[in-house]
Amino acid sequence: MVHTLRIISYVVGHRGASSDSRAWSCSSIVEGPAKYLGAGEWIWADLGYPYAPYLVSPYQHMAATKSVDFRRFNYYLSSIRIRSEHAMAYVKGRFPALKGYRGLLSSTDAESYAHDFILAALVAHNLAMINDAAGRYLHYVKEGLERAMVAADYDWFSAQDEDIERAAVAQRQTSHQSWLERQQFEAQQYSLADRDDIRIDAAKERREALHDSLNRAKGLTFEDTTWRSRFKELSRQQLVILEQRQMDRRILT
Repeated sequence: MVHTLRIISYVVGHRGASSDSRAWSCSSIVEGPAKYLGAGEWIWADLGYPYAPYLVSPYQHMAATKSVDFRRFNYYLSSIRIRSEHAMAYVKGRFPALKGYRGLLSSTDAESYAHDFILAALVAHNLAMINDAAGRYLHYVKEGLERAMVAADYDWFSAQDEDIERAAVAQRQTSHQSWLERQQFEAQQYSLADRDDIRIDAAKERREALHDSLNRAKGLTFEDTTWRSRFKELSRQQLVILEQRQMDRRILT
């Protein structure tokens, strides 16, 4: 979680060569996002993750090179990602062995042991966080970061929100049941292609809502994009050119 650095879900077992999207597809969050995310909550993701209503990722690099609006959004999103970096540094600082597993993965049993070791470290870390003070947090983050500390690294957010979390868990169980019912309804009413379109549109709508909120909070205005062009990750001018080409093709045919 961005505000507490608590690890709420994990995927263990994929080697370093596995893509983010492949590892993500094995996450329990994909199978039931409402179990982990309350109303109005989402996950900040990097490029390479699939579109989903509960994932917000940056605009593609190529799009960002053509638009001030896209570059600006990506810049502010990257500043949030430092919290994810802190979360990993926090647990690696507490358990330095996680910085680079040195066990010999020569058999199925050895791999299973490595999985259990990593999971045990994550569980112990979450439990220990409850009693951590700001000083200990900074010590572990400093030990776990693979770079020098900067000013933004010294922020401390309290992780002692157990009562709030228990209430949220109960609410999320109810939300999960509602989510399952919606999934069943959509499976009966829509084709797989239509459901993919709905999923992608919902993801883009969330990102655009956040983009609009960012601009209002910072007193900024959109300079070279429109809502329609951002949906296609194009600048205003690029969209005009694209639509003109499409119109020309229709005339020729």
